[in-house]
Amino acid sequence: MSNQTSENSREFLGSEFLGWFRIVEDHSHDLIEEHLRPFGLSLSQGFLFGLIADCALKGIAPLQKDLEKDMRLVTSSITNLVQGLERKGMIFRVDSPTDGRAKELHVSEKGWKMREELGRNRIDWQLALTAPLSDEELALIVQLLRKMGRSYD
Repeated sequence: MSNQTSENSREFLGSEFLGWFRIVEDHSHDLIEEHLRPFGLSLSQGFLFGLIADCALKGIAPLQKDLEKDMRLVTSSITNLVQGLERKGMIFRVDSPTDGRAKELHVSEKGWKMREELGRNRIDWQLALTAPLSDEELALIVQLLRKMGRSYD
């Protein structure tokens, strides 16, 4: 049997890794969406809201344009997500003191309450996602993913 067709070849294992990674990613998205649904948030809105809240916790009021890279979206798409979060009362925009054309994004009181409630439920979907793994297996996967992630820095 040639190395190219072997189930232990790097090519085969790399392909299988990506396939399973996509399955786990899809399952993770499904679990997150399930927890966002009661708040009327899409996965993209939840991710953007999380970025804004994380910045706020670090004492930073992010600009809408700064989040485009993290979200991997174009300006018009980010604008739609921001407007949706604003309509739901989760965030509000303020003119930037350093750039009058730019808007800072801030979490509203309602947004902080929602984040607190989501935080209480976050452990549920994390446990559901990792339930098939032993503690040792989970630690190994985290170690390996850190190694992979650091190779791209």
